[in-house]
Amino acid sequence: MTKTCEVNFVLILCMAVVTACAAPVSQKRDGKKSKTGAEEPEEQSEDGLPEDGEKLPDDFTSEDPGKADEEIQALLTDCGGGDAISAAPDKVIYERELQSLPIVTERQQPLIGVVTATSDSTLAIKVTGTRTEQTSKVTVKSLTPALAATLGRATADAEAAANSGKATLANVPFKEYATLNQHKQWEGVTCAFVPVTSIDNQRGGKSTKATFATPLPSSISPKASAKRYEEEIGAKRVFSDIKIKISASDHPDLKNKSEISGNITVEKIDPATTVSDGKGGKKEIKSDLAYKITYDLGGPKATFALGFAPVVSYYISHSKKDLVANIVDTTSAGGGIAVFLHP
Repeated sequence: MTKTCEVNFVLILCMAVVTACAAPVSQKRDGKKSKTGAEEPEEQSEDGLPEDGEKLPDDFTSEDPGKADEEIQALLTDCGGGDAISAAPDKVIYERELQSLPIVTERQQPLIGVVTATSDSTLAIKVTGTRTEQTSKVTVKSLTPALAATLGRATADAEAAANSGKATLANVPFKEYATLNQHKQWEGVTCAFVPVTSIDNQRGGKSTKATFATPLPSSISPKASAKRYEEEIGAKRVFSDIKIKISASDHPDLKNKSEISGNITVEKIDPATTVSDGKGGKKEIKSDLAYKITYDLGGPKATFALGFAPVVSYYISHSKKDLVANIVDTTSAGGGIAVFLHP
């Protein structure tokens, strides 16, 4: 019954486990010499890329092919790169099913009063080199008071069904990671995030399709080395003025909207926290590093209608290079809080 099921976003986090580990491969190019012997910047094409190929980041500086290979391998190690880098576009490189802790929400219903619903959400993630598919199903487990189990069941089940569905995100192909630095928002970023270029959100009984002029950081990768997070995010990083084009949507929260401009804020948080276990008790989460991503894409409800939860927190284990947990908070969009513990 809870819109928390909107955990449709947590799905995105899992793609990070594999996708974001793909690091760009690049090398510094020679500049041209002027008549005075000074180095001139190389010519740029109309799209801002060098005439002789793609614009590449500054992670690699060696002009010696042998040393360049060493630098590439070093960066791949920093980013947690592996077989995913060379995987075929349609090869499944990550697949997992997660279940949330019990999600408890309260709703005011006519004739009944306050109804407390306990639900859970199952999330199936399938990742290939070019896309991530996330399928969620929300199930109402119990309703209180007793009267709600009879009079409120239909409403609760309808809400749960409306918050179940599938979202598909287009990942930036691994071979194109080297071009991310052409976007101002991505300067200096290589390993910490999972960039995506579009989303097809078939959730909540509604359909929304949107593309991003600048790749959008869909999640944080847990695969990178500790120093990469410090270099690329530090205590805080903001992706500002992200342009979103909505090609189609029948969602009321996106009515008459064809374009949205928004910001994404990433902040370091305490790596240890305590959450409700949904059964009246507490559950401790301990990790090596944690970040909170806040999505403001036209407001909380518009953000969720696009397919993203307003706030998602990621808890990372450096030794496992995996997520310990992630917390999806959709309360600002009328939902609740879903906690996913990773095995």
